[in-house]
Amino acid sequence: NSHSDLGKLQRTMEISTETVLDAQQVMGSKLDKILEVVQTKQPLLASDGIAATATENIGKCPEEIAQVTERIKEIEKEFQKNHRFNDALSHYYGLLQSVATTLVGHSQDHVNTLVCTLYCNIALCQSNLGFPEKAFESLSAIPADAASKSKVYHLVSALVYVQQNDIENYGIALSHVDAALAIDADYHNAFTVRQF
Repeated sequence: NSHSDLGKLQRTMEISTETVLDAQQVMGSKLDKILEVVQTKQPLLASDGIAATATENIGKCPEEIAQVTERIKEIEKEFQKNHRFNDALSHYYGLLQSVATTLVGHSQDHVNTLVCTLYCNIALCQSNLGFPEKAFESLSAIPADAASKSKVYHLVSALVYVQQNDIENYGIALSHVDAALAIDADYHNAFTVRQF
């Protein structure tokens, strides 16, 4: 009897189950759309590079900082654009070691921005090679203050989460996209991912 307490409880359970299943399907559909965008945009990110976006706030800087920025752009163009992620990783790690020794005494904000840019590129390469755990380790190596201020860090973090195609991490990915948009509401790549 649908009007008895047991009948009402069964109907409530059916509705709750349907709601949960519908929500899972919606989340799964959104995650699939984001993954599709990531897969089509990821080469675009690699070809456009992230160094220019990540270092745009450095402004006028000493020549050594500018040289490192240009070297990151060259690695992006020469290796990441051509999907030579292992080669790119080798160059990024070498450059990272160089930054630690040659930029001593420079503005810590400038150095942290470069370190953030390098680790974001490293994480993208690792994720593209199928090593999301290593990508997350690389992202966690970024100084917290630099990471929190970097729209590129948040976008790359979101992309690594999305690439895993795990519905449980959809909220985390979305929070990173929102953080990127909070830093720059006109950040096209984050806006595109946010639309799905």
